[in-house]
Amino acid sequence: MQKNPVLKREVRANMRSPKLILSIIGFNLVLALSGFIFLAFFEEAQPLERLFLELFFQENAASSMSDNELAYNSIRLLYCLLIMLEFVLLFFIIPTLTGSMIAGEREHQTLDLMLTTQLTPKTIVFGKLLAMMKTILMILISTLPILSLVNVFGSFSVFDMIASFGVMLVVSFFLGSIGLLFSAWIKRSVPATLCTYIVLLGLCILPLMLVRLTPELIGSGGGRPATFAYTLAMLMNPLLTVVCLLKMRFGAEASFISYLESTTHLASDSPIARHWLIMSLLFQVTVAYLLVLLSTKYLQPRYRRREMNGAIKERMSSETETETEDEKE
Repeated sequence: MQKNPVLKREVRANMRSPKLILSIIGFNLVLALSGFIFLAFFEEAQPLERLFLELFFQENAASSMSDNELAYNSIRLLYCLLIMLEFVLLFFIIPTLTGSMIAGEREHQTLDLMLTTQLTPKTIVFGKLLAMMKTILMILISTLPILSLVNVFGSFSVFDMIASFGVMLVVSFFLGSIGLLFSAWIKRSVPATLCTYIVLLGLCILPLMLVRLTPELIGSGGGRPATFAYTLAMLMNPLLTVVCLLKMRFGAEASFISYLESTTHLASDSPIARHWLIMSLLFQVTVAYLLVLLSTKYLQPRYRRREMNGAIKERMSSETETETEDEKE
């Protein structure tokens, strides 16, 4: 990895830029303020906390808790809310990082210069992606002190922190591969970033809305193809992956399996349902790797030749229009 010149250049540029320091400070500041607000308004927000606990425990389990049990589990809920907040922040940060990776090189007219060297499209794409992952890795490592404060109360173990750290890395790799694909496909940074946001929102929200709006299309009513396609869409849902992790940490894996059984119509004893977290992570890594390989295709000479021919035709047509207007004047 260190032999990749693109990776070296990107890492060196990121280390010298104040954006990385500001990102780390802002990321941790949001987490710290959220945790402080949660603890400061703990007593006033107990009805709201019971509602959130229902999302991670069995149904109606939080309503039967005493105040002491609620206080203990609220600390666990704080950890889950911080993990969810991490996911939301990464959801908004990663597209901004990846949207300009390839498209920004086009805008600065440096992509053609890179391709005239001995750098292959695969080296360029993987170097850009690994540089983004190093930035995300530094941000996640910087959040460990804040998350470790929850362990003072004995709510979570070191293994839970390692598991959440690994899931966030895989999810970041998956989100980054989508942004990198649009950055290689679309010529401008802003449209590439917007398309990335739209696709990510669709991946997270659309499958959950689809099962509510059109339940007859999924399961026995829609046949095996519809159920299989919906299961794949749920496996690619990074939000559901994070929720599955938190459900398992709360000991509510049975409720999550029952949810999968009711939505995807998978058997409760099927390997996919019982090992949903591992299956979703492996599937997302596989899809991410394929998307990265697809991104390299848009940097191949054949595609670049078509792109350059299209740009030449547009420039010639604009020059012809300009000459026609001059003749009329």
